[in-house]
Amino acid sequence: MAGAYGHSDGEPTTATERVRFDRGTTGAELTATLTPGSSVRYVLGAKNGQDLYVRVAANGPDIYYQVFNPDDSFLLDQMTSATEYRSQLWQSGDHVIEVINRGNRNTSYNVIFGIE
Repeated sequence: MAGAYGHSDGEPTTATERVRFDRGTTGAELTATLTPGSSVRYVLGAKNGQDLYVRVAANGPDIYYQVFNPDDSFLLDQMTSATEYRSQLWQSGDHVIEVINRGNRNTSYNVIFGIE
């Protein structure tokens, strides 16, 4: 699944996309492009005690991501795309992984999610 997020006129946007895993799998990989200042919030349902894995492979240095718990508290403060994230979850419900373009040009990326 590929997407382009943001306005071509340079106005930043925030999009939301629910992530669904194919039947029998524990992960998904998505590809997208963000305009400068734009972000996309990927929503994944998960349970307390499950392990969450996130990897963002960006085609540039200005893509960051952060992870929110279902109660909107930070599970992970903003990180560069160079850092993978793996941790056990401590809340049940919709977790949000927000990918953000902090640069001044359109940047593409792949994001890999896993829940076990």
